[in-house]
Amino acid sequence: MTTPFTWSARLLDAAGNAAAGATLAVELFDLASNKWAALSQAVTAADGNVRGRGDIGDDTLPFAPALRLVEGGTVMATTPAIARAARGLNIDFGEVRRVLVAAPFVRTLGRGGSPFAIGGAAAATVDLATVRAEVSRDFGDRLAVREREVADRDLQLAEARRLVTDRETRLADTQRLVADREAKLADNVRVVGEKDAEIRRLSTVMAAKDQEIAALRQPRPAGPQVDAAAIRAEVTRDFSDRLAVREREVADRDSQISAREARLAESTRALEERDKEIRRLADVIADKDRIIAMPRPDRLAPETAASVTRVTDFASTIGVQLDDAQTALKSRGFSLGAIEVNARALLQDEGRKIEILDREAMKTIQPGVLSDLKFSFRPDKAAPEVTGQTVPDLMFLTESRARAVLASLGLLLEASTGPAGLNAQAAPGQAMLQTPAAGAGLPRGGRVHVIFAAAKE
Repeated sequence: MTTPFTWSARLLDAAGNAAAGATLAVELFDLASNKWAALSQAVTAADGNVRGRGDIGDDTLPFAPALRLVEGGTVMATTPAIARAARGLNIDFGEVRRVLVAAPFVRTLGRGGSPFAIGGAAAATVDLATVRAEVSRDFGDRLAVREREVADRDLQLAEARRLVTDRETRLADTQRLVADREAKLADNVRVVGEKDAEIRRLSTVMAAKDQEIAALRQPRPAGPQVDAAAIRAEVTRDFSDRLAVREREVADRDSQISAREARLAESTRALEERDKEIRRLADVIADKDRIIAMPRPDRLAPETAASVTRVTDFASTIGVQLDDAQTALKSRGFSLGAIEVNARALLQDEGRKIEILDREAMKTIQPGVLSDLKFSFRPDKAAPEVTGQTVPDLMFLTESRARAVLASLGLLLEASTGPAGLNAQAAPGQAMLQTPAAGAGLPRGGRVHVIFAAAKE
């Protein structure tokens, strides 16, 4: 089985003009052969745009494959944006510009002479700002995909809970109807008992009439003759009529009771089916809860309690988690306000790194060794993404000035404060660090995280 993919890019020459008629190829690094293999190639149009299709010989792909864009023997791009589509993958290399002098690539060897770099490493000095911007963009794209998946699962879970609520409401209605039917059935039983009592009363009356007839048969003194046969026939006819009426009423009651019992049996079967459906939905909800509760490898988590980390990484980690919380809250109609994080830690490497100690290690630290750190986060409302912008240099600007510069470019500022030791040249209130770095590409509406020097106490 294979995985189909579509890819796109826009090629510019060194002057920034569209490069038409250029042949570009997409290559995949094959671990089996330890070399790059071409999967697809296409020719750029008059506007420099190019699109192509291909297949990857694997249908699982638990991780993003290593792909690059090549023109002839020159590597043009190595970090495309990769996203899953309904069928296969969408790969976007973005805008690629030729350079006047191509930087040569050499193959480097690790310890023991074994290759450790895919395709080799650049012999020239690595542009860390570009690498950081590309990694940030790739991470942002993957994080957006994961957030959409979580939002979809939340919607599915809400729909399942709504269905369960509807089922429970219907079940309560059905139980109320069954209770009404049982009350009516009890009333019918009471009526039948009353009819039986009436029949017994009439039997007693008939016995009394028989006794009267027997008494009339006894010889009487001279007097008018009584026609006992006529009296008996009259009494028998009257009793028969009354008994027939009572029997018809009892038969009607029996038919009504039979019909109610049939309806009650049908209601019982319906209740059993609803119980089965409710149990199935409860299992589905439990599965969804377990899936949501499972740890996600793509989410960043803070460093362990006794680890050394850079201050910028610590602040970025908290910012990413706050963005996750902001996204989850906005899907429910809420939003985060200003947040302040206070921490006590050991400063290392002239304030560029911090070591957060666990509870046992804190007991062995002398007083006055730990430093107080304060990070302030003020999430802003995100603007719609329109077109790309180049991130400006915000170093040594105040927060208001940096926010105004970014707003003029359609970008947003995510501000936080840190110890002044991160950049000794920055005055209190001035920007010390920023990510993405100056010169990196960022879509309109994107966020630039800047750490400002805290005021001296």
